Amino acid sequence: MTGFLRMSTSTSSRLSSPSGSPSSPSLLDANHRLNHEHIDDDVEASASARASASDRDTTPDIMASSPTPIMVASSTSSSIYTQNQPHLILQMVASFLPVIDQSQVFFDSAGGHIVTTRDGEVDVIGIGRGWDPKRIRIPVRGYTRSVKLSPDGTFLGVIPSAKSLQVVRVAPSPSTSPIVYEIVRDSRSSDAILGFEWTVHEEFVCITSIGLDFLQWNETKRTFIKRKSIHLNVNWYIYSPSYRILIVATGAPGLYMFYVRPNGLTTQLPFLIIPSAAAPALSWGIAASPPNPMTRKQLSIVMLYGKIYVVYHDLSKEPTLALYHVTKSSVRRERELKLRVPGNYIVNVVDNLLIVHNLAAKNSMIFDIQSSDDTPLAPSQPMDLDTTEAIDLYPDDAIPYQPSALLLPSRGTLYSIYPRLADIAGYLIQHDANPVTVVMMLLRRADKEAHDLVLMLLRTLIVKTQSVEHLRAVFDAVNHATVSAIKRRPRSSATSRERSHSLSSTGSAMTPTEARAESPMPSRTSLASQPASHSFDSKEFPVVISQKDIYTHVFLPLLNDPAITASQLYPHILSYFASLSLQSRTPAPYLCELLTRLLIRCRRFAQLQQLIQYHVIADSAALGRMLMENEDARALKQVGLDMLKRVGAGGDVVDALVGSGKVLEALRYASATNILSQIPPVPILESAYASGDRTLFLNAFRCFEEAGLIPQQSASSSLGRPRNVYGDGADASLVGALNRYVSMFYEVWGQHIEMERVIQ
Repeated sequence: MTGFLRMSTSTSSRLSSPSGSPSSPSLLDANHRLNHEHIDDDVEASASARASASDRDTTPDIMASSPTPIMVASSTSSSIYTQNQPHLILQMVASFLPVIDQSQVFFDSAGGHIVTTRDGEVDVIGIGRGWDPKRIRIPVRGYTRSVKLSPDGTFLGVIPSAKSLQVVRVAPSPSTSPIVYEIVRDSRSSDAILGFEWTVHEEFVCITSIGLDFLQWNETKRTFIKRKSIHLNVNWYIYSPSYRILIVATGAPGLYMFYVRPNGLTTQLPFLIIPSAAAPALSWGIAASPPNPMTRKQLSIVMLYGKIYVVYHDLSKEPTLALYHVTKSSVRRERELKLRVPGNYIVNVVDNLLIVHNLAAKNSMIFDIQSSDDTPLAPSQPMDLDTTEAIDLYPDDAIPYQPSALLLPSRGTLYSIYPRLADIAGYLIQHDANPVTVVMMLLRRADKEAHDLVLMLLRTLIVKTQSVEHLRAVFDAVNHATVSAIKRRPRSSATSRERSHSLSSTGSAMTPTEARAESPMPSRTSLASQPASHSFDSKEFPVVISQKDIYTHVFLPLLNDPAITASQLYPHILSYFASLSLQSRTPAPYLCELLTRLLIRCRRFAQLQQLIQYHVIADSAALGRMLMENEDARALKQVGLDMLKRVGAGGDVVDALVGSGKVLEALRYASATNILSQIPPVPILESAYASGDRTLFLNAFRCFEEAGLIPQQSASSSLGRPRNVYGDGADASLVGALNRYVSMFYEVWGQHIEMERVIQ
């Protein structure tokens, strides 16, 4: 399918496919509120079911923010696929002075700022609109283990050693920065501070080797107070600020998981139990070596298709990624993805695609967990920059921030990741992938480019003479996505109200649209023939392909395309109609007219009559007029006339009959349907007079006269003025034409002719 992404000039003007190099990312407000969504046990439950469940359970559902991926304003995907083109592109979002140690730099994806520390000074670099570079002096010299800024930029936490944690207030004046809270552990004890994490604006959790302490700012006392403590023997932990999930390893089988809520509250989630790989055994049953313990680098917390997953990197001989779906009441191992080669792996998420980077092999893989395959969409490839600069994009100190940010401390750069959907789809088509699989992959993407790529793929498949059955499955996928979107719309307002009510406890009642608008990160946008082969159930598709899109960008351009004939095109339109019927949708009138035009061009009149008879082609006035105007088949004229009568297009019926010379039949129809007063007399009088039949002209004139459209004349009066059926503002020429025919009538028959009315 070479040339699938080759777009003609005319097509480029119709489709808004991005092209060219990406522009600089727009900068948005840095201070914003996190939007949270439910993590429900049954993700397929309706909004009403979730509401009733929440009424029965006093414990609020676990909430997860839906952060907007860091993306660029436009795509750089080429319109022509080349085999060596990278499938992933990096664009620099911000730069800072390079640091050697990872602990000296921190990126807050929620607040949109980078924090670096050096010799008692902290630099805060904001990537959102309204953020100016800030320099904060803190009373710490030398090495610091961790430094993090609160989401609202008010407080800065610093861990100078394993026995000390300091919190300084940096707003409103970052130059003074007094210490407002400090935790100091006895140097003689084994207790150590492992780290701390800001949970909401003025709250943080301090993780020590003996437990978790949740603290909240008290404005009255001007200090932080402890709201809650959980006593655990902690070996290590990971925390997701986007989804507020804390995972703690204690050395015992199973990992503790907590969902962190405001005011120091937590909800303990089910234990995450990951089976450890068995140690290889010698022939006499003695283990050769104990299995390697799990480390924090083997776990990641991501959101894919609205679900929270814990991703486990299995570093055994056959490396895999295990995805554990986390809900309030269960943790289930849902997918296992094959990595095939060992390495040092980190992950990102872009547009619900799981990006897996191998820092050792210096390449990346792209997985779509909604596909049935457990292998990457395409072979692993190294990422590339959107510039010609040549640097190592896979250093050992690379830090992924969810969903789509990649921080390189030693390079002093923060990058955003986005995929080249055109090249990915082109690769799949060139390597004989099932078109249905490719279309469904594109339909699941929120990128605008995916919409245009689906239309381009449909056109290409039709031109490449794919079988009608093959295209039918593709049409089914497209129409199912559209119907799914339509069904979600009526519930959108109710769902928004429910989300607003549920979020009141967190201090955020934002809708997903508002959350995206206020995100500090750059936005990129700113069954059938084979019913058992493809399942579309329980999937939400962001891409919606309307009938107008199909008409404008697929069928209409192919109407006069020399690469395909009318006899080859119309079966695909019929296949599209059948797919619409499967989803209980009616074809739009313009599609019916296009199919009719093609069938007439192919001289398939009998098939056209059958399609109209069985209402495959819907009645319309425009279609009826088209059939009446056809000179190739007389039978279609009667079909068109009957259609006009069915749709109640009385004026069109009269015009059609008069145009065929059936003046009396037109007058009878107008009288029977009580539309005679709406019919202009001039065209009918003109047709009757032109026929040369004096009696026909008499009958037509008397018909309008008795209807009051032409005033009767007395013997002694001059020619009266007829009623203006065109309205008071009518063209004088129309009124004059009627007066001329009145004069002609009296010239032919005289003023005293009396006849009975011909038309009863």
